[in-house]
Amino acid sequence: MSKHWDERVTGCEATLPTDPLNVDEKIKCREMFEKYDKDQSGQLNQEEFKNVLGDLNIKFDDPSLQAKWIQETWDEGDSDDNDKIDYMEFIALYKKIFAPANRHGTKLRKACGRGNPEDLELIKELIGRGCYANLTDGAGFTTLHHAAEYGRTSVVQLLSDLLGKDTFGSFLDVQDQSGWTALMNAASHGHAETCQLLVTLGADVSLKSKQGRTALHWAASKGREPVVDFLLSKGMKAEDTDNVGWTALHCATMANKPEVAKKLIAKSKKSGENIDYCGYNYSRYADETFAKEMAAKKKKKTTK
Repeated sequence: MSKHWDERVTGCEATLPTDPLNVDEKIKCREMFEKYDKDQSGQLNQEEFKNVLGDLNIKFDDPSLQAKWIQETWDEGDSDDNDKIDYMEFIALYKKIFAPANRHGTKLRKACGRGNPEDLELIKELIGRGCYANLTDGAGFTTLHHAAEYGRTSVVQLLSDLLGKDTFGSFLDVQDQSGWTALMNAASHGHAETCQLLVTLGADVSLKSKQGRTALHWAASKGREPVVDFLLSKGMKAEDTDNVGWTALHCATMANKPEVAKKLIAKSKKSGENIDYCGYNYSRYADETFAKEMAAKKKKKTTK
C-alpha cells in the first residue's frame, strides 16, 4: 500500500474520533474504492457506488426501502454535489457507515436487549454512525425483537425517536424466521408496557406466526394476564384460530392457566363451540389425564 493514501485516511476527520478505522479497515477501504472505480478516474459514479453497496451484502426485505437507503447514502457521500464520489468522500462514508454496519450490528442488538443507561448512549452512537436497526441476526431478530423480548420499553421509544416514523415503521412488524414479531416477543414474556408502546407506535396486532398464532395466543399460553387484558382491549378476538384450529383459550387451557382461561371465556361468545382440527373444544384439554397423555406424546416425539 502507498504511504500517500494511508496518510490521507489517517488524517481524514473521523465521525467518531474515539473509533477511527483500524489498519484492516484502511486497507479494505482503499481496495474497495479501487475495485469499483472501473475507469480509474479517482471517482465513483452512482452505478459504481451501487455495486459497492452490493459488496457489503446489506439487504432489506422491502426493495423500495433499499432503493431509498442507497439514494440517501449517495446524497450524503456526494458532499460537493458534483454527481461523483471521490476518495476523500468515500473515506468519510466508510468511517460513518460501512465499517460500523459490518462491525457493530451484534453490539447494537445486544445493547437493545440490555437497555441500561450506558447502553442507551451506545445505541445513539451506533445508529448515529449508520448501523441499521433492521438488520437481523441468524434467527431473524432485529434490534426491536431484542428490546421487546426483555421488556426494554425505553429502548423501543429511543429507536422510534432516532429513526423517525417512516424508517421505524418499516421494520416495526418484521417477522423472524419463526414468524414472530416484536409484539409477539413482548406478549409472550409478559411485558405489558412494551406491548402498549409497540401498539401505540403502530404494531399490527393481527399478524400471525408460522404456526398461525397471534400475540394473544402466545400471551395466553404463558398466562400473561395483563398482556391478555391489553390485547383484548385492542380488539383482538378470543375466537381467532391457529394452524390446527386452536384459539387462545385452547392454549391457556392446555398450559393450565385458569385465570387467563376465565378471561377468554368471558370474552368469547362461542368458547364452547370452537372446535380444533382434532374435533376437541378447549374443555377437552382441561382434562388432567388427557393433558398428561398429550405431554407424554410430545416428549416421545421430541426424543425421537
